[in-house]
Amino acid sequence: MERYGYYQFNLASEYSILAVLIIFVGVVVYLALGVGEISNDFERVQSEQYWSKTEVAIVSSNLNSSAGVLLIQNNLNKDIRVFEVGLGTESKLVSKAVPATIRPKAIGRVYLVSGLNYPKGVKGMPFKFDVKIRYSYAKETGKQYLFAGMAPLVGEYK
Repeated sequence: MERYGYYQFNLASEYSILAVLIIFVGVVVYLALGVGEISNDFERVQSEQYWSKTEVAIVSSNLNSSAGVLLIQNNLNKDIRVFEVGLGTESKLVSKAVPATIRPKAIGRVYLVSGLNYPKGVKGMPFKFDVKIRYSYAKETGKQYLFAGMAPLVGEYK
């Protein structure tokens, strides 16, 4: 009779160990698959923090497969006019913006239109672009400046 109880206990402990092992493997797989998303979120937050503080800041990006809009904030102390924006690993200029004056601490829209160098993507796909912005001071003629970001713009196609 004692022997029967021993086998029941032994079988129960083996099932318990197996259940713990399955749960452990499940947690490891979940963490391994979730780390990529955590990394993307962290990179996106870092990008937003950097780009919100630059002299010509990108406070919002809305890109889709054929066009896009960047909300650009002027953190300089003079009015600026944005002429071109370069996106991509080589920062090819993809937008000849209709020059619009953006006052200091104000936000203006820059429209990116589909063209030869426009970086295409599908909804939900992450992007990571080097950025160059060509602008001038509104009251100066002929002299243009190029702001090249030190960190990529990270986001997701809408």
